[in-house]
Amino acid sequence: MRIFARHIITRTFYISFFVFLCIVLLDFIFSLLGELEDRDSYNSLKDILLFSLYLTPSNSIKYLESACLLGALISLALFHRERALTIMQFSKLAPWKIISLSSIGPLILCFLFLSANELFFYDLQNVAKQKELKLLESNTSKKWFKSGNSFIQFSSNSRTEIQNIKVITFDSLNKINSYQIGNKVTIKDNQVSIDDKSLVEIYLKDKSIEPQKSFNLSQTKKLSRSDIEKMSMREIVRELNTSAIETDSSKQKVLLKNSLIQKIFIPLTIFSLILLMGTIFFRTGRDLPLGNFILIGFIASFCYQLVEDLILNFAITFNFSLLLFALIPLIFLWSLASLIYSRI
Repeated sequence: MRIFARHIITRTFYISFFVFLCIVLLDFIFSLLGELEDRDSYNSLKDILLFSLYLTPSNSIKYLESACLLGALISLALFHRERALTIMQFSKLAPWKIISLSSIGPLILCFLFLSANELFFYDLQNVAKQKELKLLESNTSKKWFKSGNSFIQFSSNSRTEIQNIKVITFDSLNKINSYQIGNKVTIKDNQVSIDDKSLVEIYLKDKSIEPQKSFNLSQTKKLSRSDIEKMSMREIVRELNTSAIETDSSKQKVLLKNSLIQKIFIPLTIFSLILLMGTIFFRTGRDLPLGNFILIGFIASFCYQLVEDLILNFAITFNFSLLLFALIPLIFLWSLASLIYSRI
């Protein structure tokens, strides 16, 4: 029986890993194509390629659940064809134990990549953010960015210089405190410093107060939902504890907590989905095409993520406990799996 157990764990791990790599490769290709569509004359192909490559590892975490479920289902389908599942049942091994063994390989893969995301992918993502800032700096379109109490607008035609910078600073009463317009300004380490010589127009409400002349580009963008989903758990915890998040941005804090809970529950979600979907192999005596199990895996994973998002969004909307509502779909999966296994 130990030989069977070792064989199940090894096969499910390698197949899940292969499926995961295939999904990540497809995601990288589509991400690269999307970046190339937005490419302008100042963004080189090398920069776009490196940006997509560095960002791929952290993006890949969102495919862990689907890949692990698909890997387990494909492995169990191959065991079913080889009659290995029947042999294990004749050895008085309960179906739920067989499926639990099949989940060990995908869970090992899950923990490996979650750990790598916290230890290694974090640094790669920081490199990707630096490259994103370079792509942002080379964008010729004019947009307003917020940095502290100031709003900044500029255009750029190189990686180290920006042109036509406009800075509007507000006071505590949301009234204009200063207004500055400058020509060429040098960018260094994501820091924009306005030199007095570059100023062509300046307005100060209070002449005794020196206007702000230094801004950090890395702080000009607010965290969007997609940005939060790409963050590692330690990044989320740091953002929740940092003073950079304003007190009135409660929605952003809730989204950060939501993302943190979903990442913590990834291993439980994988185990629950495999435990439930594994019942297919004990309720049908005939061999189904391998493509059917791939389709079933995709549909099951998609439906679960859809239901999970709906439940958590409901909790966010009505200010309920995120942790409690995150357990609801898991409890449903465990209850349904227990009912089915009791009838096999």
